[in-house]
Amino acid sequence: MKLTRLNRTLTIKICMFICLGLIMSCAKNSNQEGFGKIVFEALKRNNYKRYSNYIIRIKEVSTLFSALKQSEQYKKYPVKKRLLFDHGSKNIKLRYAQLLRKLRLNFTKTFDNGIQQGIIWSKTKFVKILIGKKENIFDLKNRTQQNVFIVFSHKNKKYKLRLKNNAKVKRGWVIVDGFYWETLAAQK
Repeated sequence: MKLTRLNRTLTIKICMFICLGLIMSCAKNSNQEGFGKIVFEALKRNNYKRYSNYIIRIKEVSTLFSALKQSEQYKKYPVKKRLLFDHGSKNIKLRYAQLLRKLRLNFTKTFDNGIQQGIIWSKTKFVKILIGKKENIFDLKNRTQQNVFIVFSHKNKKYKLRLKNNAKVKRGWVIVDGFYWETLAAQK
């Protein structure tokens, strides 16, 4: 089948539109607001697979450990603390597997806890994102972590969830510690 000039142009435009859409969707976690909204939507839909796309990856954890070991800060740590980090970096695959299990359980418990409190997740509405104080990971410069607070409503009541210690990595903001109910008692 021959492609006419019009069909080729149309095909190229469609491909460019798809690529642009993919680029835009990947960049949504480049700031805390976009990151918080993505994670909330995954929880709202009980979609762990989508949520897990934003969990810190093993390579990113390795990079943080390497940066720490090469830092002046690491040299200032007491011997016991350095040994703890050395042990963690040597067993990174095991520790990472434990983290993934913890985060999956945390996601499920957060969703279930909301149901127990009478929240029908599909009927929740995103309200806003609040951002905690910026801190350096392991006290390293240019390695940022922050808490993101997700405020949402259900039946005219507001609730707040904290995503704890999210890390800023090359691909954007990622989940490190998971959800914590900040204010389960409804606020008007």
